[in-house]
Parts: sequence; C-alpha cells; structure tokens
Amino acid sequence: CRVQQIAAHRWGSKPGRTYPSVPGAAWAACAPVVCDVETDGEFAIYLSGSTAPASNPGEPLALPEDHLALLAVVACIVQSVRKLHDLKHCRSGMQEFFPKPIRDLILRHGPAEVFKTEQAQAAVLFCDLRGSSKFAEKQAGDLLSAWERIKAALSVMTEAITNQYGSIGDFQGDAAMGFWGWPHPDQSGGRLADSVKAACQAADTLRERFLQKSLGHGPLADFACGIGIAAGPVVAGMLGTDDQRKIGVFGPVVNLAARLESMTKQIGASILLDQRCYDVLAETESPLADRIRFIAAIQPAGMGQAVRVYELMLPASNSKSLPGNLVKLYEVAQEAFVRGDWREARKALQKPCQADDGPAKFLLKHIEERQTPPANWDGRVVLTSK
Repeated sequence: CRVQQIAAHRWGSKPGRTYPSVPGAAWAACAPVVCDVETDGEFAIYLSGSTAPASNPGEPLALPEDHLALLAVVACIVQSVRKLHDLKHCRSGMQEFFPKPIRDLILRHGPAEVFKTEQAQAAVLFCDLRGSSKFAEKQAGDLLSAWERIKAALSVMTEAITNQYGSIGDFQGDAAMGFWGWPHPDQSGGRLADSVKAACQAADTLRERFLQKSLGHGPLADFACGIGIAAGPVVAGMLGTDDQRKIGVFGPVVNLAARLESMTKQIGASILLDQRCYDVLAETESPLADRIRFIAAIQPAGMGQAVRVYELMLPASNSKSLPGNLVKLYEVAQEAFVRGDWREARKALQKPCQADDGPAKFLLKHIEERQTPPANWDGRVVLTSK
C-alpha cells in the first residue's frame, strides 16, 4: 500500500482471511516504512511470536491495540530517520551541481527564494586554457589521462572563482565562466563595484597560479590562461527550458567577456577588462585601478561597434611585471597612436617591445601593417579574425 498501514494476523482468529501459516508462529504483524507517496515500502518492521498475546475473549486482533500503537510509533521513527538520511544524501549530491555561494543561500533561504530568474548587475569572468588543444591532439590515444590534466586546470579556475564568492555559470570544454552579483537575497554582493573587484581578484589569483604551476612537470606544465571580464546588466538565475535548466547568466555582457578573453591571444595580455569594469574601479578609487592601462578602442571581428579595452597588469611586486618607466613610455605611445601621430608612437613603442610587452607589440604591428593612419582615423582598431 502507499500509506503506512499495519497488517496483523493471529492464526485461527480470522477464518474469513487466509495467510500462509508459518511454522512455530501463532501471530505476526508488519508495519511498512513509507517515506513518500511514491514508495510502496522498501522497508518494513516484521514481528511474530509462538504464543498469542493475552487479549479479551473473542477479540480478533492479533495484538492488543496498545501493542499495535507502539509498533506504529517505531515505524514512524524509522521513517523519519530515513527521510533525514535521504535529505543529507540529496544535499551531498547538490554540492556537485551548485556553486558554494548558491548552496549556502539555499540552506539559509530555501530554493524558492534563491532560484529566481531576474535582472541583475553582474561581473562576468571568462577563462580559457591555453595550450590544451595541441596537448589533447597529442594525447588522442589516451583521452582519460588528458582529461585528468584538463580537470586539474579547471579545478584551479573553479577554486579561484569560488574563493572570491563567485558562482560557476558554465564549463565549455577547457574554459570556465564565473559571475558575481547574483543571487543576493540578503543584498550581499549587490553592488557592481564589489562584484568587479572580486572578479579582478579572482583573475589575479588565476594568473599567478598558472604562472607558478605551468613551470616544471606538474599537471599544468606548459599551460597558460586568458581571462576576459565584463560588467553590466544580465538576466540571471534559472535558465533553460521546462525540460532542462541550469544556473547561469545571459546577456551581451557574457558575450563580451568571452570576446575579451579571445582578444588576449591577439593583444598578448593575460587579463582584459571592458570600459564598465574600469569605470567602477576608478570611481571607487580601488587600488586595482592603478594597475589598469588602456589598450585601444577595438572592434572585434563580426561586431559593428568598438569596445574600449583595458589590461589588468601584473602587480609591481611581480618579477615579470613591466617596469614603471616602460609603462609610461607605452602610455605616451598609446596617446600618439590614437591622435594619429604614428611616427612618435612607433618610436615610443620600441623599448616596451624589446621588453616583450604584448600590448606594445600589438600596437606596433598595427602601425607596421598600415604605415600611416587612414583618412578617417578615429583611433579604432578593427580586428579581422577572432
């Protein structure tokens, strides 16, 4: 049955019903342990005895009513223990599919309060693994071993994002997308500036860890990462269809973060930001703004509008950071580049290029390929490929 109903029988007391006799048993009772209406009772408490319990003369019950009531109470206790076990099992399984910030909010506020689809101001980080395609091609005969190395890289990405209380929105092969700014039922993370700072700090951590772990013979050897961060309005929450859903964000900001990540290969920078990210950091006087430099107004391939692109440089304390005097030379060159004085720009770019500065090489390459600015020059760099 689909409800908890005790079945009890005393042989010889109910001639109208037939139960198979059990050798040495005068009576038996069974209480199913039912955990939900869809369960037929996977477990049951079964009792039997060789001597019929004392009861009133002519009483047809297999057990006195107080005995049956006690058996029902014990079955309810077992049922409650099973439900608690199932809840713990579900919670453990949920941890694999929901980011830690969302899991914590579910436990505090309940899924109905958290799993909403709504507009939000978010910072979106897109991180892609460099060098994995050639590696996977070489390891085509042992894909499981190849995947273990890719998984190690994804674990580094995930840890850096979640340690800054970000959420993982998606995995795409060897790339990960994280976001900040949703959910926020208790208003934590509601300010866009906080979300952008957290995204930049996660990016800094990612870059540092890949720089350290790419050396030697560990699972991240010869790997690097490119990171794009964009900020602005999104639709966040439960996305998908009635049949399949996931936690994520949707909007032009997500596409822009992916485009910025793709540009890191062409520009030779590891972390690129959009205009909105720079604005909120500058407006809040964040120390991160001191490490940001303007690259150019870049029109990505396939897009009709240019995007002002910025780089989050390495901290000055890092041995691989560009010296301050070369950063200033780059800024002089960039300003000359925009106003169309490419002769001065070319001259100022020489030393940063000799120091292997990616953005300086990017601008110099653009100058060398075209020699002089076009007649309608507005400082915009048009990319012809992704």
